[in-house]
Amino acid sequence: MLDSLPRTLQSRLHHRFATPMTNVPGNVIGASLTSLLLRRSAVLFSLVFLVSQPLPAQGLASLDTIVPALMKRYDVPGAALAVVRGNKILALKGFGIARTRDNARVDSARTLFRLGSIGNLFVATAVMQQLYPFYAELDEDVNSFLEFQIPKTWPEPVTLERLLTHTAGFDERIIRSAAPSLDSLGPLAPYLRANIPNRGWRPGKVIGYSTYGYALAAHVVERMSGVPFDRYARDRIFIPLGMSRTFYLRVPNPFASEIADGHVCDGAACSAAPEVFPRAWPVGLVYSSAGDMAQFLIAQLNKGASANGRALDSGSVTLMQEQHFTADSLLPGISFGFFDQRHRGHQVLTQFGVVPGTNNLVLLVPDEKLGLYLVANGGRAAFGAALRDTLLGMLIPANRAAPVAAAPAITLSDDYVRSLSGPYQATRYPHRTIERFPLLFLTSVQLGADHQRLLLPVGDTSIAFAPIDSLHFREVGGERLLGFRRDSTGHVTQLIAPTSLFGSEFTRTMERLPWHDGPRFMNAYLSVLLIAPLLLVFVAWPIAAFLSWRRRRALDPDAPHKRRLRAQTALGLAILFTIFWAFFGFDLIIASRRMIEQTNGLVYGVPEEFQTLTFMPWVLAVLAFLMALAAIASWLARWWNVLRRILYALVTVCAVLTVVFLFRWNYLPPVF
Repeated sequence: MLDSLPRTLQSRLHHRFATPMTNVPGNVIGASLTSLLLRRSAVLFSLVFLVSQPLPAQGLASLDTIVPALMKRYDVPGAALAVVRGNKILALKGFGIARTRDNARVDSARTLFRLGSIGNLFVATAVMQQLYPFYAELDEDVNSFLEFQIPKTWPEPVTLERLLTHTAGFDERIIRSAAPSLDSLGPLAPYLRANIPNRGWRPGKVIGYSTYGYALAAHVVERMSGVPFDRYARDRIFIPLGMSRTFYLRVPNPFASEIADGHVCDGAACSAAPEVFPRAWPVGLVYSSAGDMAQFLIAQLNKGASANGRALDSGSVTLMQEQHFTADSLLPGISFGFFDQRHRGHQVLTQFGVVPGTNNLVLLVPDEKLGLYLVANGGRAAFGAALRDTLLGMLIPANRAAPVAAAPAITLSDDYVRSLSGPYQATRYPHRTIERFPLLFLTSVQLGADHQRLLLPVGDTSIAFAPIDSLHFREVGGERLLGFRRDSTGHVTQLIAPTSLFGSEFTRTMERLPWHDGPRFMNAYLSVLLIAPLLLVFVAWPIAAFLSWRRRRALDPDAPHKRRLRAQTALGLAILFTIFWAFFGFDLIIASRRMIEQTNGLVYGVPEEFQTLTFMPWVLAVLAFLMALAAIASWLARWWNVLRRILYALVTVCAVLTVVFLFRWNYLPPVF
């Protein structure tokens, strides 16, 4: 991989990486040393596990009662938990069922779970290793490391720092983001080269979670080290830390039989969720156990070293955990691989990992030397926050908790507070493809207002926020904050708000939407556009024609043939438009929304039946234009009575608005 880099960069990288890092003993050179470390790490892991068991924290014994009770409340079939403080494992526990198909129990040391975006932490760790000891390349254009080029959409380049903080400005793509099977994944580089997303936001301005961005950072590691990322992570991160049950891509035998299923649960029963294989696999296709994740937590709390070995130097750990970007100076931001949040005045670092049927949480409280790993293979996501708060309440006593600053009293007018409410959309959507419309419903919130308070929807409830100044609001009875950004004219354009994902608080940037682009209005708008023409053409028109015939006000049968033909043609245009639009709307627009919500279909590529529909928007546009001409002619020539002319005009208005909708949301032409 190094051969295609510029010669000066080849020389610099070869000099750096040809020599082992002297203060990183986890560096692996050659197959023989890899084999030795595998044997050594397995023995040390067993010793650490045995020694760590008799070290429970005061009160953690009650977890055997508390966790099953929470699992029952939130319909969780199986869970695992690791709690560490300093370099000790305080608790390592498994609960419930790993797989309902064979009733295997969760074993915290042996059962493997899909980690999802927890893989971001391993990507960030690998980047820190490769940039040691100067880290100067964090601010370099990533194009200097790649064999292909990221288009220069903006003056500011895409850098490793922006990739690791989700601020590179990439659109998020859903189409072809997954493979139908593990064997069809292929290498990382061809996928990244062929699927460069649009850069819809200026780099360094907004936090927009990007799986492509982290996969690109992993590929930079591949280019620097000369080895595939899965092998790199195994040799340079997992083996040194004693994570003998952590694997990218494929889990080898005999460990494969110990993988837990993700589950879809409805309260009465659970069934195995389908497994999705992301093409940006360094982010999501990694498996581990709670015991292994305990070793990673220990390394993060102990300057890069677990009891088994070292993966990072202390400076890299410090740099990785520092906040590197925030969209608002009063709100938590983002570190390398971690999201920043607060708990009772403490800095907290988290990362979530979500795949179908499985939720993960990694949490660090650095000043308390405390680390948690939680995983649930089904049930409701609120389980993560409930167990998180229970554990933090046990492990950070009130007399050691930093005080939460009281919000200063301030009064704003009800009209001003209401002016801040409305729809907002997270900066994680594509600007130029048909995914934009379905993702509107998955990435938007409706911020409410109630007198002096703003109401932020979170799951099935809302959190109230009271003002502390004109642009910042604090959670009532809590410490989370909302912030707003204004443009040069003083209009509020962005909301900076926390999003809870299985106990991880991700402070993200959300764009203010005009009311006519909000999900509530667009849902009603599309429904009207689909249903109204059907009712007007196939229900109202026949009734009006029948009434006209009863009153002998139908088109004069003795009228000139040409006049009758034109009227019949106009009606035929409306019928054709209604049929084509209903077919296209229900078969592509609504179906694609359902596929994206359920993570199937479009994630594997554009289905053939969708590709055959690409001509329809053009047909609809032509029919709408002809209908507009016919509507005008119907009034000038009085083809029908007034009632039917009004009905035809209404159908024509629906047709024109439909074409506007298709163009506005990238269906005309269809951009996949």
